[in-house]
Amino acid sequence: GPSHGIWIFQSATDVVTSVNTQMILSGGASANNVFWAVGSSANLAGMTTFMGNILAHASITMGTNVKLIGRALAGTASVTLAGVDTVRLPTAKV
Repeated sequence: GPSHGIWIFQSATDVVTSVNTQMILSGGASANNVFWAVGSSANLAGMTTFMGNILAHASITMGTNVKLIGRALAGTASVTLAGVDTVRLPTAKV
């Protein structure tokens, strides 16, 4: 899609990454326009680089040294950071 497109990924249950997972956006896509609608919980393993806004029904857990470029919003439970994590808002594309 175009660089100003909006992408919504839906998961009925959990979203889980492996250690050292790297998400790469291409074609000028912005993490501002990527949304992860998670039916239950999101678990980002250590050393993961994750792009987009996570909207989890239950909880979000981030392992050590996770880099999230986006937002982490949990509905019924908590957002847990294991330590040395970076959460940065994405920059808007003009």
